[in-house]
Amino acid sequence: MDTSLHACSRLFGKVLVPFALAGATSALHAQIVVSQWTFEAPNVPADVANTAVYPEPIPPATGTGVAGGLHGSTATDYTTPSGNGSSESFNSNNWGIGDYYQFSTSTTGAQDIGVQFDQTRSGTGPGTFDLSYSTDGTNFILALDDYTVPGIGWDPAIPDAAGTTTFFADLSSVAALDDANMVVFRLVAQVAGGSAVGTSRVDNFTVLANVPEPGGGAYLGAISLTVLGVRRLRRGI
Repeated sequence: MDTSLHACSRLFGKVLVPFALAGATSALHAQIVVSQWTFEAPNVPADVANTAVYPEPIPPATGTGVAGGLHGSTATDYTTPSGNGSSESFNSNNWGIGDYYQFSTSTTGAQDIGVQFDQTRSGTGPGTFDLSYSTDGTNFILALDDYTVPGIGWDPAIPDAAGTTTFFADLSSVAALDDANMVVFRLVAQVAGGSAVGTSRVDNFTVLANVPEPGGGAYLGAISLTVLGVRRLRRGI
């Protein structure tokens, strides 16, 4: 995870808000990472050509769950170019309206859910997406409407310093996401790519939560994102 994440503010208010991490205050030490997909070894997705649906479930680096993608075009290529300050990300081309990346996990024992991720695109990739969620994998509810993905190149050694390709959504007011056996998130394209080579890539998709104590309060001694960041730094990411 990029170093700016250590400065990210806690899930605040009850508003669904995407925001860049740069300049954020107040650490997330009261929260845990439920699941996180970094797309780094040993869970680097295989490159796959000419398929609409990514054929293999992608496990997270932290937590449990699977990720993947779906496009309408059978000419879609899935690849793993450099991420936001890391070696790998999840990328695909041939974007049409309604195509998506999907992340499924469980929030059993957790509450006050938030989602954070990095996303960028090529110059002809789709620039507008929705974030939606579901607890049954079939019926999806809009969380972030028409957020804009800029076309900014990622450096594998240095994260996006301005945080302009990092998005955050506070879903703590959505009770259905608390203590759920299954939660599914989708990043859904709302515009088509400008050409067959137009791409969009995602990295560091993270599901955050508070964990209730046995007596009921928030577990303030939970694993911090700082610890997660140190682990990634030790791996040389």
